[in-house]
Amino acid sequence: MDCRAWKCRLLSLTLLVTVVPCGWAGDAEPSETEQPGCILNVSSIRVGDTRDVSCQCAGDVGKNITIEEQGKKFLVDSFNGTALYRSPRATKQAFRQRYMCLVDGYVVSSEVVNVYPRLDVTDLVCRYQRSVFKCRFTALELLAFAKDTHYQMSRNSGKPVVCNKTDPGPDRRPIQVLCDVPTDPNLIPEGDFTVLMNDSFSPQTQVIHRSEWQVKVLDWPEAEPIANHTMEPNHTCYVWNEPNVLGNRAVEWNVVLRHENASLSKDLTLVQLRRVSLVDSICFENPPEGDQTFYVSFRRRLNDAQAIWSDFWSPEINLTTPVKLPVRPPQFRPPGFSYDPRKKELKVYWEHLNSVEFNGPKLKSLVSSSNGEVDTITNSSALLKNWDDEKPGTVNVWSQNVLGASQDSSQLDVPTLSALKDRQVSSYRYNKTSYILTWNEPTQTENLHGYIVYWCQFSGVVQDDCDDDSIATHFTLEPSFNFSEKMPAPWFRRGVAAHYNDSLSGGIVWLPGEHEAPEEQSAVLRYVEGILALVALGVIFLVVRKLQKMSDIRVDMPDMSCDSETLETKEPVRPHYPAVIPGEKFYEGILKSLKFEIPNEEPYVELQAIAGAHPAPQAPQAPQANQYVTINTVAAPGCDGYIKPPPMR
Repeated sequence: MDCRAWKCRLLSLTLLVTVVPCGWAGDAEPSETEQPGCILNVSSIRVGDTRDVSCQCAGDVGKNITIEEQGKKFLVDSFNGTALYRSPRATKQAFRQRYMCLVDGYVVSSEVVNVYPRLDVTDLVCRYQRSVFKCRFTALELLAFAKDTHYQMSRNSGKPVVCNKTDPGPDRRPIQVLCDVPTDPNLIPEGDFTVLMNDSFSPQTQVIHRSEWQVKVLDWPEAEPIANHTMEPNHTCYVWNEPNVLGNRAVEWNVVLRHENASLSKDLTLVQLRRVSLVDSICFENPPEGDQTFYVSFRRRLNDAQAIWSDFWSPEINLTTPVKLPVRPPQFRPPGFSYDPRKKELKVYWEHLNSVEFNGPKLKSLVSSSNGEVDTITNSSALLKNWDDEKPGTVNVWSQNVLGASQDSSQLDVPTLSALKDRQVSSYRYNKTSYILTWNEPTQTENLHGYIVYWCQFSGVVQDDCDDDSIATHFTLEPSFNFSEKMPAPWFRRGVAAHYNDSLSGGIVWLPGEHEAPEEQSAVLRYVEGILALVALGVIFLVVRKLQKMSDIRVDMPDMSCDSETLETKEPVRPHYPAVIPGEKFYEGILKSLKFEIPNEEPYVELQAIAGAHPAPQAPQAPQANQYVTINTVAAPGCDGYIKPPPMR
């Protein structure tokens, strides 16, 4: 190969090596490697400010220059190699932002700058306390700038004082700043408060004006208040032994009366024109509920929309309202009565008042009637005896407490009951398995609009009566009702009343039984129960006859004398007496004889000795007061002084 050909090949290889890297560079992703010649101008700002960003690249005139903020690219016009961009107002979400400058898609410069918080106090509270203002406010402060951030405060032209920051936790947003600014007690509290904030970026100031209404605080005296009910009728007044020097000033009070029943609690707002006096006082109208305990607490402020409330609520005070007459009389339950014609007793029912409505202790009801005699009164019912069902009557009931009876009464008009028997339901049927009660509709169906079902827990005081406050009712259009979801387990008494549009009802008909309604039984079950009862009676009759026959059994006992001659030659005549045989001997074999063993004589002596077989005894006999014994008595002792058991049979 000549020299010329070798040089051509070397030149071709050089060109190939040069062209390939250029192609790779065109397909490569933008690199973040900064290249000399481009300058990114960006500076730190505060929250709420805008920022101007510029990127200047020398020698890159005509190329595409873009600026990227927090990962977002913005196309900007470039002039003589310089790109300008104005960012929107910085928010509080980010305290650092990153900017990059790109030329034809390649990163040539980047920088990270801070976004410092801005002093923006909106909740400054300053409370004037004699010679010092107790001020506090919140500020946004990030952990990255906490060490370099400090606060001060001054009033009017006074010297600034250093404020203290509370520890809000690891995120430090926001924080509480506390400042105690001294002042001359002879000066008017109204003035300008200047807040100063210093950090590593630049100092900031904010001037906030506060009026006398906004800084004057009405604190509470140390003494406990004294209740005075004589200052105003039907009002409660509390008096503090503290001088009141704010003459002709209107004060707004917030009075809270807390009750254990939240529905009775009250929140009152009162405006009081204060006068110069030696005491401080407040009066408010008593709650309408009598004999109730409320827990009263106060707070107050000067009567201005910008005024501030007292720092703390006053300690709670127990207030028991005066006793009043009952609010209203009881209300009768429809139809309100039940009648027993056999006893001529009318029972009326009403809804019992709660303790709040009674307005006092010793709760009870008063009842009067134009027909019959009032016998028994409970909290929710009354029994009237000797009721004449041939004429109508009225029953009135009042509520009563220790102070007296209610002003009004409730009246129940009872029609002539003898003419309303055809307006009562009948033929109850109750199924214990399905808890369904059914009945027959009344004979009179004209104007019949449905039924009212009653149920209650039996009273532990009055037999076959409902316990106070336990009566529940339900209206139904059908002659049946399911108790499975309505009636709790211990409630057993049930009743039904027919409801008519003309209000003439025969009253409530209660089911018979002490604790439950009779359950419907099938005819087969009743037939089987009758047969079993007859069989049981037959068995009892046979047992009695058998016992009567057993009572005729007789047992003869021999003479138990220890005289050997008498035993040998003579035997007294013994009369026969009936004996009682134990029950366990009913089914044994027939008892033939029972022998006792006597030593040195004949081995056995039979109990059934024949009368007259032996001659009469010559020697005097022992007293025969207890010669005869039953078979279950202890055997007589032998001549040797020992009791001998009978031999085995």
